[in-house]
Amino acid sequence: MNLKLFACWATCGLLLGMLRTVAAGLERLLPVTPEPVPLSQASLLGRIHALLGSGSPTEKTPVRILIYGSDIIRMPWSERVVQEIQKQHPNCTVIATNLAVTGHYGSELRKLANADIYPFYPDLVLLHAYGGDSHYRLLMREIREHTTADILVLTDHLHVDPLVSVDEETSPAVLDRRAALRPFPEENRIPWVNYSLIPRYADEAGACLAAIRDGWKKHIRSHHLAISNLVSDNYLLPNEQGQHLMIQLLLPYFIPVSGLAHEDPWNSARMTSYSGKDEIHWNQGRARIEFTGNRVEVITDMTVDDPLTVLLDGKPPSDHPSQYGVTRSSLIPGSDWPALLNSQSAISLQEESWTASLHGVRTNAPYFTFKLFGSKTGPDGEGRSDREFRSTSGRVLISPDDWNVTRFMAQHRQAPPESMEVRWETVFRGRDEFRPVAASAPGNFVTTVLATGLTNQPHVLELATRSGRPSPIRAIRLYRPPLFPPSASGKKRNSK
Repeated sequence: MNLKLFACWATCGLLLGMLRTVAAGLERLLPVTPEPVPLSQASLLGRIHALLGSGSPTEKTPVRILIYGSDIIRMPWSERVVQEIQKQHPNCTVIATNLAVTGHYGSELRKLANADIYPFYPDLVLLHAYGGDSHYRLLMREIREHTTADILVLTDHLHVDPLVSVDEETSPAVLDRRAALRPFPEENRIPWVNYSLIPRYADEAGACLAAIRDGWKKHIRSHHLAISNLVSDNYLLPNEQGQHLMIQLLLPYFIPVSGLAHEDPWNSARMTSYSGKDEIHWNQGRARIEFTGNRVEVITDMTVDDPLTVLLDGKPPSDHPSQYGVTRSSLIPGSDWPALLNSQSAISLQEESWTASLHGVRTNAPYFTFKLFGSKTGPDGEGRSDREFRSTSGRVLISPDDWNVTRFMAQHRQAPPESMEVRWETVFRGRDEFRPVAASAPGNFVTTVLATGLTNQPHVLELATRSGRPSPIRAIRLYRPPLFPPSASGKKRNSK
């Protein structure tokens, strides 16, 4: 036998056997030992912990969780985190939605937030997107300014790349000095984003930082793995092992930490609740409450055929322009990208359906044209994607960078149908009148939004029953976003 051929065959067999052994070892999900959540970070999730711990078997607390960002957090692991939260807190009803969009970063997410985040008004935003630019910083701040949500921001996981290493530099001071160099050393760009920029942005917004990147490094070292063992064949997206790791690294953030002051979920700096039994005072079927905030909810647990009219600052909510907004637009065919990121208006809106008919959508064309039609307004002007657009009525304003179709063609190098329709709605998000109703399931109650998206300043709420008798509503909840949130370091910040 040829000894060289035999040696080669034996070596190949040995290597194949080793690879099979490694593969067999990774068929099972490896144990994860996450680091304890630092007290300074756990304290920034006080509201969500209070809500999760507030329910009972007979009265379940609704908890709204929004998953937001880009590719990584859009994956199934994030929804499995929500399932585990629900399993660990059976006395709550977790209402979760994942509105992450592939390939979208801070600038695009800020535009989508007007239709995504602020109407949903989450109690927690689970946030991750790549880039770390100033728009990502502003997104965190704007979530704080427009909602009462806690924010849990994830650092990036590790992916296969010549510039990515478990031994990368992590000192913010060192990375900041290197970031000032020209040219910027590329091997420091991703560490700089994860260990300097994102922690700084989270600190400014009073958001909790989940150190996912550190957790991946510890797991890789503990099990003597390569990064490639935790990602899929595209070298970026976590595989089953990687997704399991993501879940296990995040779940400790939803376990109460000893040493934290208890927060009342219904009465705090961010929220005031009035009990219908002894704190809402009726006078001939009328109640008046002065408050500061941007959202009003009424809670009911019985059905009564006695409708109530609603006034805010002396007017029905429908007379307040802030109570109207736009929905997400229809998607670009074959993708999860909304065709239009946002639209604004120059005059007061009304409930209406909108259709923009696009023509000349081609990758090699400098622009496309469109005609706008409103279900109530009718034909409302024509425009070009490369120019500012104001509809004839003034109800629709579109900037060139609002068109996601343009970005899609540039990034994917392919065009949607040359002629396509983009649809969205203008909706009224308040109530001028409501009837108390009971929940369909025992242990739950019904939440009705009377107004949301108000300016965060003093207002007067007035309710009046048709019968002139007191209404048996359970509670009224008033939400007050923290305009200048505390940071993890405890420092106070001004408005700039």
